[in-house]
Amino acid sequence: MMHRHRSLISTLTTSIPFINTTTSTNTQTHFPSLLHQRKPSLFFTSESQSTEDPNLTLSYLINSCGLSPAWALKLSKRVHLRNPDQADAVLDLLRSFGFSETQLSLLVKRFPQVLSAKPDKTLLPKLQFFLSVGVSTADLPKILIGNAVLLEGSLANCIARRCDILKSVLGSQDEVVAALKRVPWCLTGRGVVDHLVPNTRFLRRLGVTQGPISHMVCNNLGVASVEHTRFVEAAERVREMGFDPSKVVFVDAVKVVVGTSREVWEKRLEVYERWGWSGEMCLSAFRRYPQCMFMSEGKVMRTMRFLVKDMGWPSEDILRTPGVLSPNLEKTIMPRCHVVKALKSRRLIKSDSCISSFILITEKMFLDRYVTRFQERVPVLMDIYRGRIHHLSDDVGL
Repeated sequence: MMHRHRSLISTLTTSIPFINTTTSTNTQTHFPSLLHQRKPSLFFTSESQSTEDPNLTLSYLINSCGLSPAWALKLSKRVHLRNPDQADAVLDLLRSFGFSETQLSLLVKRFPQVLSAKPDKTLLPKLQFFLSVGVSTADLPKILIGNAVLLEGSLANCIARRCDILKSVLGSQDEVVAALKRVPWCLTGRGVVDHLVPNTRFLRRLGVTQGPISHMVCNNLGVASVEHTRFVEAAERVREMGFDPSKVVFVDAVKVVVGTSREVWEKRLEVYERWGWSGEMCLSAFRRYPQCMFMSEGKVMRTMRFLVKDMGWPSEDILRTPGVLSPNLEKTIMPRCHVVKALKSRRLIKSDSCISSFILITEKMFLDRYVTRFQERVPVLMDIYRGRIHHLSDDVGL
């Protein structure tokens, strides 16, 4: 039996293309290509390259940018001001595009060199461009704080070019703005230029529709723009495992396969094996919820131990809805299970309640269905939910 079990695991293991993620930089390194394009004379004023007064820079960072003395001292090594006029013009320009004082401080912390920028020649055209493509003044500060490198990249060769690429993939300017709000670095990643279009074109050939493609680009752009050969191999393997290309779960599986090495995959298989899952069962769980093979071994072990040993749920029930392993154990799974256990002990809910029915719902829905609804009959339910009561007994109203 064990030999057959190990054989199934080996079969599953060899069906996955594994990538040594420690040696690849495609999905994580977003900025180098942009930084290499920097031409200081185009971005910074000539004053910033002259002899500076370090005390002026420190006082300006503290008094005009709202930074603490410690932060000002740290950032003064990265920006040098000769007089405050140019920096004042930069801050005034940013304020006119919706930046609050707090947001200005955050931007300067992330990218202090912005104070030495040429406001009219460098900053203004970029700010106007973002508004022209549909970014609101409410969202613009958040986007630039999220990726301040945008302020020193070339408007034509970097920002506008990548906007055009994203529009060709996502289909509309509104979708580009949505992606930019969710992934601010999407206009600086090298992979967007080199690999995003061929990768998404390959997905379309497999039958992946626009919905899942947009989902991947907006939520996992690092995967969507990974090196093309690597991406194709992963997508092919996912298709061979029986995933439906028209479903979002297909691109979710691609994300897991691209980002998981062989060694890590085998370790996670071994963890599930300890709880009685065969190789085929692991593959079944992966088809239902690909993220189950992306969780750490420690997270899986702690959650399975609580659900199976402490709460008495069969591991087969978890297999049917492996998404229940995903929420935070201490903050979500444990308190909800304790409440449900209390209600079952009083026969207020069915004893065969499906675990996903109370784990995979919002907190408001859980409180409405399982706490507020029974509050009068079991007054301590909220205390159980908040962790103020850990041992259930008749003397606390249960």
